[in-house]
Amino acid sequence: MSLSALRRLAPITRSLHVPATNAPASSTGLGRRFQSTASSQTAADSSEPAGGLLLYTAGTPNGRKVAVLLEELKAAAGVQYFVRPISLRENEQKEPWFLALNPNGRIPVLRDVARGHTVFESAAILLYLETHYDKERLFGFDPVREEESYSEMLQWVFWAHGGLGPMSGQASHFRNAAPVEIPYAQKRYTEETERLYGVLELRLADRDHLAGPGKGKYSIADINAQPWVAGHKWAGIDSLDSWPGLKFARTYTSGAKYRRPKPGTSERPAYHAPDPLVNNPQAVVTSLEDDALTFIHRPPPSAPSPYSLSTAPSSPLLRPATPLTDAPLPPPIRPSAANKTLPPRASDATVAEIRRLRRSDPVNNSRTKLANRFGVTSNFVAGVAALKSVPRTNLIRARDAEHQKIRDNWSEKKATVRAIREKRREFW
Repeated sequence: MSLSALRRLAPITRSLHVPATNAPASSTGLGRRFQSTASSQTAADSSEPAGGLLLYTAGTPNGRKVAVLLEELKAAAGVQYFVRPISLRENEQKEPWFLALNPNGRIPVLRDVARGHTVFESAAILLYLETHYDKERLFGFDPVREEESYSEMLQWVFWAHGGLGPMSGQASHFRNAAPVEIPYAQKRYTEETERLYGVLELRLADRDHLAGPGKGKYSIADINAQPWVAGHKWAGIDSLDSWPGLKFARTYTSGAKYRRPKPGTSERPAYHAPDPLVNNPQAVVTSLEDDALTFIHRPPPSAPSPYSLSTAPSSPLLRPATPLTDAPLPPPIRPSAANKTLPPRASDATVAEIRRLRRSDPVNNSRTKLANRFGVTSNFVAGVAALKSVPRTNLIRARDAEHQKIRDNWSEKKATVRAIREKRREFW
């Protein structure tokens, strides 16, 4: 979403995923998209860390938004946090130990170990982190000195928490997870999600961010809304072309656009193909006379190829430049085009007559009838007497009318037979 406000979200939208060695085997595919820079805990390790923050989460939009702010705080203020992945497929969020943290049984949940406090609901977690761990107000506003901006931020946080999130979530559920397809529900929630996108488009028409004076300031209001817009395809919205203000470029925290690392660097090591001669005692190397090419055969050929042009080849791949006269040739794969008989070409007078008949009455003078009459193919007739758009349309309509008439006659016949049978039952 061109929340260009979200210039910092590229590394963070990739940030929530716990490494595969620590993630439960039943984690959802959506959760495995992210890779967190935080330390993780396995399902077997239920102990709390000695300090810092512990995030119980999964790869959903509500889970992503909290991970975004934690990554921002980690980069800006050195805030350390740990991630405990929750398997939604196994309903781990409904287990008694998790319900003790959040009676609602939903992710995410944040445990502030240092303060001994637990917070659930994603918007409440964002406000909690912004209040207690963003001392410089980098991602929010001071409620005393920036009272109006702080109020704007709260309005957009609650707007997304009560409207954009639930509507997008319901649209995604009825399209991707509902056991029964309900067209009305799909249409209802997708259209409501599109309406909410329009609200964002109006707000960002002359701004870069949802809250703050002037063009606005990147804040938790943007972080709270972005994951739902980024997952628009799950809600049945294939493209954001109707809301150009919601498109955004993925960038690094520094602001430079993301580029694929160059090969040969530490981020992307160069690929080196394995040597085929290593640990391969049966490999045979054959070189040409000019040493221009080298062929490696595995296993070595045991007999000459039956289709080889060489009397004693060392490999089926090595053949002399000029074929030998006494060598057998392979059978032809396809018949030669020279032996193929082509239909005789029609004269100019015949072509003119075909065009006249075809254009005068295309219904009775079909391509098949004209082809049989003049001894040509139907494709030839279509090529020399192609109908224009109006005759073609009329022909199609005439055929449709004829087919409909046949269907009506058949329906009338069936109705008559049905009436006769009813009368017979009455008499019997």
